[in-house]
Amino acid sequence: MVTALYLLVVVAFHRALSTAVLSTAAAPAALLGSRLSGVAGERVMVALVALSTFGGCLIGLVSGTRVVAALGDDAPPLRALAGVDRRGVPAAATVLTVGLALAYARVEVFGKMAEVFVVGAWPFYALGAWAALRLRRREPGLARPFHTPGSPWTVWAFLAVTVAMLGSFARESPRPTLLSLGVVALGMIAYRAPRGG
Repeated sequence: MVTALYLLVVVAFHRALSTAVLSTAAAPAALLGSRLSGVAGERVMVALVALSTFGGCLIGLVSGTRVVAALGDDAPPLRALAGVDRRGVPAAATVLTVGLALAYARVEVFGKMAEVFVVGAWPFYALGAWAALRLRRREPGLARPFHTPGSPWTVWAFLAVTVAMLGSFARESPRPTLLSLGVVALGMIAYRAPRGG
C-alpha cells in the first residue's frame, strides 16, 4: 500500500508538472499545490511536507538514538553512550545525535543532509536483503512467519537497483558519498576497538 501510494504521488507530480520543472524546482510540492489550488493549495502542501518531515525526523531520532546506545553497549570507547535513564530514554545517545545533527545543519543545506543520509542508510538496506538471501540458503528449514512476495527475484531486483542507485550517486555527488562512508567507517572502527576486561 505504501509503494502504491508513493507511485501515485510520483504520477501526480509528473502529470501536473513537467520533468524539466521537477528537476529544477526548489520546492516541487509547493509548486504542485499552487498549480492545483492557488495560494491555498501551496500552503496546504507546504504544511503537509513540514508535517511529514517532522514525523520522519522524530522516527529517526527515536530509533536512531537506540542504535547509538546499543553501539555504546558493544564498543568500550563509546560506553558513555550506553544505557537509558529512568524514563527509558537513551539520554546520552540522544544528546550526541541531536548535537551532531545541529552541527551538520550549520554547515550544510537540508538537501545535502538528505543526500548524506541516503548514502549512509541504503548500503545497510542492501546488506539486510543480502543477509535474508543467505539465511534462506543456509537454513532453509527455519520457520519464517513472513515470505517476501516473488522472492528471491524481488530481493535480487532490490539489490540491483540499490547498487545502481548508490553507484550513480557516488559518481554524481562524490563529496556526500565520502562523508557518509567516512561516518560509517568511524562507527565500524569504534565497534571493532579492543574490548576491555
